[in-house]
Amino acid sequence: MNQTLKRIIATLSGKQWLLTVLASIYILLKTFDIFRQKLIRRSIKFISYGNVFKTADRSKVLLVDCFHQKFSSLTHHKGSKTPPELCGDSSTDLMFSAMKVDHPILKNKQLVSVNHFDIDGYLSVMALTHSNIALANESLWRMAARIGDFREFDYEKWKAESRVSNSKRGIGVIDNALKVCCVLNTLEKTEFQRAYENGSDAVLKWPYFINHSGLLKLLQGDDKDTFEIWREEYELVLKHCRTLHCRESAKIMRFNDIGLALIECPDPLHYYALFSCVDKCDIVVTLYDGNRYEIEQRYSTYVEMSSRPVLPRVSMQKLAEFLNHLEQVSGSPNVKRLSWISDFIDSPGPLLRIEDKEMLLSKAEKYGHPFERPIHKSAIPPSVFTLAVTSYFRFALSKTNKPEKRKTWNWKDIQNFNDKIDWSEFHPVNTNSRKKQLELD
Repeated sequence: MNQTLKRIIATLSGKQWLLTVLASIYILLKTFDIFRQKLIRRSIKFISYGNVFKTADRSKVLLVDCFHQKFSSLTHHKGSKTPPELCGDSSTDLMFSAMKVDHPILKNKQLVSVNHFDIDGYLSVMALTHSNIALANESLWRMAARIGDFREFDYEKWKAESRVSNSKRGIGVIDNALKVCCVLNTLEKTEFQRAYENGSDAVLKWPYFINHSGLLKLLQGDDKDTFEIWREEYELVLKHCRTLHCRESAKIMRFNDIGLALIECPDPLHYYALFSCVDKCDIVVTLYDGNRYEIEQRYSTYVEMSSRPVLPRVSMQKLAEFLNHLEQVSGSPNVKRLSWISDFIDSPGPLLRIEDKEMLLSKAEKYGHPFERPIHKSAIPPSVFTLAVTSYFRFALSKTNKPEKRKTWNWKDIQNFNDKIDWSEFHPVNTNSRKKQLELD
């Protein structure tokens, strides 16, 4: 249309009044098109994922926080076709980025869907079905998506908000975002079942949460109607944060060269508290009293991060084998029943931990918080465990391929990186000096 207008202007040069009329008509048409697209967005409806494949015109459907090759999508997952010019760590971030520039991917969209239920997916859908409310509370929605999806609750900033507001509970974006997550978590467990629980059905959850009036008020900063829902988990998160951020009860070490945070604390915690101190580390190693350990690679390496570069994931299968060897030489009496087992590298948040072979954790228990699941005692002393784990990741990330941190690691890149690691050269602990090490412990 721009080229056509230029030709008309060249032909009608000198006829200023006509040029003015034509320019005005062009501006009116563009304004009308923008207004029309906004009206369409206001009428966007949610459709269950199972029904999107029955729609007559798939160009009117937008998938969020997931993707399928036959539909347009906005998601942070690796392998998606999300437009590269849109930036955001969460899918909710991407939705706001698209809405604020009226991105073409939103044009003529009338239906929105997602193939699961979680906080980021919920907020992505609600941002499109309630765009005016979302844009008016953008910071709150973005922060809630970050806490919910990455489990990143910034306790220090929350305290700063509390001091500014002179309130014991604190008020502000981070405080309200935490409450949003606590309400969604609590309602999901009490009204349905927690994520990945047997029989958990996202199809049943969506109508309930989309139409929950108290949640919509909370997403605008009004927490009164949902106080009794969010209070218990909210207070637990803050209690666990106080434990973790107390120098007398916890110790935190960060190995920034390999993106690893090592946390020592008495007992397992809520994830929002546990990850409140890891900063930009994507590997979290926890040591609890009684030689109880867990190793986790965070969800931040499962998706595409736009705010910061990350290192590639490292398979923990070889580390599981080595820790099982250390259990044997350390004299563990339970090596037949208990074993170090690692999730696969393409799991959302791979865990490496001691498992009871007869009672393996379910997916729901792994997704749940550390304080909600059993953590078995190891025979490996803490200092030996720490040395073995940090040496393993440093060998993979610093001594072999030496990968650069980057924002885009697709699954093929990650697999190729792991395939090139020569684990036959990995010797972190001299087993000949085990007795000496044990005496030191």
